[in-house]
Amino acid sequence: MAKENKLINKVKRLLRRLGKPRWLHHFGPKTYEFYEHFAALLIRFFCRLSYRRVKEFLDLIGIRCPSKSALHDTAKKLDTHFWSQVLNATSGKPYLISIDSTAFSCTNPSYHYLRRINGALPKVPVKASIAFDTRTKKVIAAKIRVLPAHDIKDAVYLLKKANPKVLVADKAYDATWLHDYCN
Repeated sequence: MAKENKLINKVKRLLRRLGKPRWLHHFGPKTYEFYEHFAALLIRFFCRLSYRRVKEFLDLIGIRCPSKSALHDTAKKLDTHFWSQVLNATSGKPYLISIDSTAFSCTNPSYHYLRRINGALPKVPVKASIAFDTRTKKVIAAKIRVLPAHDIKDAVYLLKKANPKVLVADKAYDATWLHDYCN
């Protein structure tokens, strides 16, 4: 129980540092506090579980957890501004960062669908540009794009969020205007 209390206290302290309210909603029934929703969503992310399995797991180990639909609604309410605040609160002040981007598929089509479109995968990649602190091995800032764009478009955003002393990047970020901006 002591370890569970340490985890819950860390989540409560993080939400207090971010200035978030104790209750997620202003008017509704005050059954579950925001830290209970947030802790369940963190467990869902790190354990790669569904909302239903998170609810079952937390009930099995004796931690109060909202219903699967309440967790789903909470996840929809948390926007990118909230997650960038969480990143800023947990990452610290970087000295040297590395930025790069990668693409990953946002869909996992069925074989029936692939046969219907002559076996070609749909070209809908999601692009993630990430600023990474090389000393602490933490993600400092991130930008997600659904539509295809060049890597350098997110460089200024990542630099503003990270505010490092030294930047390391690959050839895609080699532009005169970016060098001038960094100076």
